[in-house]
Amino acid sequence: MAILRGLSLSEKSSKYSDAGNSAYQQIHVSSADNSMAELIRQYYDNLDTKLFDLDIVDVNKMAVNKMYKEHPVYIANKDDNYDVHIGIIGFGDFGQSSLIQGLNMSVLSADSKICIDVFDKDIDSIIGGFMKNFSVDALEGLKFIKEDIYEGKSTGCYELKMPFNTSPDKFGMDGEINIRFFNTDATKLHFNKIFKKCNDENPFTYLIIAMADTRSMANTIIELKQLLYKKGDTCINIPVIVRVKENNDFASIYGEKNLYTINRDKDIYSYKSITNQEITNEAKLFNHRYNLLYDVISGYKKDKNIVVDDKFMLEIENHLKEDALRIEKNETELNNAWHKMSIFDRESSIAQSLHQDVKRWLVYDKKAYSLKDNKEELERIEHRRWNVFMITRGFKYEKAGKKDLYAKTHPCISKWEVLKVEKPDTLEYDYTPYYILKVNK
Repeated sequence: MAILRGLSLSEKSSKYSDAGNSAYQQIHVSSADNSMAELIRQYYDNLDTKLFDLDIVDVNKMAVNKMYKEHPVYIANKDDNYDVHIGIIGFGDFGQSSLIQGLNMSVLSADSKICIDVFDKDIDSIIGGFMKNFSVDALEGLKFIKEDIYEGKSTGCYELKMPFNTSPDKFGMDGEINIRFFNTDATKLHFNKIFKKCNDENPFTYLIIAMADTRSMANTIIELKQLLYKKGDTCINIPVIVRVKENNDFASIYGEKNLYTINRDKDIYSYKSITNQEITNEAKLFNHRYNLLYDVISGYKKDKNIVVDDKFMLEIENHLKEDALRIEKNETELNNAWHKMSIFDRESSIAQSLHQDVKRWLVYDKKAYSLKDNKEELERIEHRRWNVFMITRGFKYEKAGKKDLYAKTHPCISKWEVLKVEKPDTLEYDYTPYYILKVNK
């Protein structure tokens, strides 16, 4: 509560004005408790006039965002395979952020399978707190199963699959998500058996090692090289990200070109990481352009159905290019718009902006989709990503006129075919990120 009192004093004593001034007092608040962070978020978002700029700092989430931006999830995806299988060894704060953000960045198609396997010896004591990221109704889909290791020995595993059957469908989405939480110690023999079984069933495409003990982590990397080895391989062929305490150059020590490190002091507990300016500035610009196009598209929809032809795209491009020149000369408008947003909406814009790299890879690098010929499929991808973001922020579906931030319900959390029937007027906005992508290619 001292934090809230401090924020209240900052609000009263702030010498800054909200009238067109982008130099707001910057306040960064770190909270390891999700409930307290939510209380702070609601306090700030309910202010009628915001005379300071508040950022709830989650240093692990910021480091994870940087990790996925520098080492994308799709690196190991070949040909037409868009399924993702992430392994997370160690489920502390960094591992938990890796899972939540990883779901957002793993949406490579509308129908793909996203599987995330978590390995931690303390999973029984961790999972209760982690599941608070979701609506309490998500517990209906959580199962506890026994995994056989060898004759006479088994271990516990929690499994959460989405979507799962509820009436109405509270967590509707296209594709499939399967998260498994294994209660296993990576330093013990049975971890190797479980890990190998998971990899044999569905090869891992991305690994994150976030163990607390450096020696155990070093031994685990050696074992993983053996477990992932395929005949003819000279190195591990998927990204392996290691969270380290010191500035250890694991990649050169192990001679692995796909082994990368996240350094605690440089990438997590640093001013650059805390302020997160590069990613935040990209999100500010993305949000500004999204709002600009929202107004343009809304204007079109009043008169006629939108046809994505060359004429329409040219008009979109001209709007964005003219705006880019204006913003380049004066960023005040961009900063003011960001300042007036709720913290939740900022987080949503950051997640959407980060996923632009995935969309760019799909459309321009891999050439899996055409902006002109695959419009609805691209909309489905963005809608699925948005569903994942909302569900991992505690939201669920409710048939209503609009979202309820306090009840954490939203009428658009649904499968694409349901959305087309219940909320057809929202479909076009799922394509807006691709308009921005075309101009920024």
